Amino acid sequence: MWSPDELSFKENGPLLGKNQSSDRAEVRALVAALEKSTAGVHIITDNQYVRNTAQYLKAGGTVHKGKHHDLWTRINNNIHKMDSIRWVKAHLEKEKAEKAGVTHADWYGNDQADEQAKKGAEKHNYTEDQKRAVREKVALAKRVQEHMIKTYIKYINRPEVKEDSLKNKKIKGTPTGKRGRKNITSKDNGHMVQTNGAYEYCALCGCSTKATHTNTNKQDGKT
Repeated sequence: MWSPDELSFKENGPLLGKNQSSDRAEVRALVAALEKSTAGVHIITDNQYVRNTAQYLKAGGTVHKGKHHDLWTRINNNIHKMDSIRWVKAHLEKEKAEKAGVTHADWYGNDQADEQAKKGAEKHNYTEDQKRAVREKVALAKRVQEHMIKTYIKYINRPEVKEDSLKNKKIKGTPTGKRGRKNITSKDNGHMVQTNGAYEYCALCGCSTKATHTNTNKQDGKT
């Protein structure tokens, strides 16, 4: 995290635990900012997930079980210290930030916070072999994704695929059945229903009802 007003807020550190996602790192930074503060904190973040969830908690929301539940609980315990939180677009060059309407102060602050994040990541003390292994896996995943996209584009552009797609658009799907509990009919209850004008009656037990009624009336014995 980084602050233009307080030198002690310019700090960084490694993200602990198995979950090393960027979202968790951003949430952890908010934990540090609030726990280090006393009150009146204005937060600027480049992570919309953090912004949206913090605003939800500030409005009286509750912490849900799931990802980063431990960190959000700590934030919620200190949410009263936060006066506001807003989002700024990240990783922009200075000229592009100006065109996007990002103020110089916000751009510079976000850039400094990114530098702190990089320094914190370096404190994991990964070896060069470990870093190289990760880079190779990322490069492999990228090549696989690019191959899948090229293959898919080549496939959908085949004439026979396009023709088959046009044919299938005209075929309606099989209608689904009605949802919900099955209606219980008089026949299901063992009645032999006969009709007489506006009434229905059972030839076995003699009980009767108007055709629009199906519930049993215990007072007059009608069903």
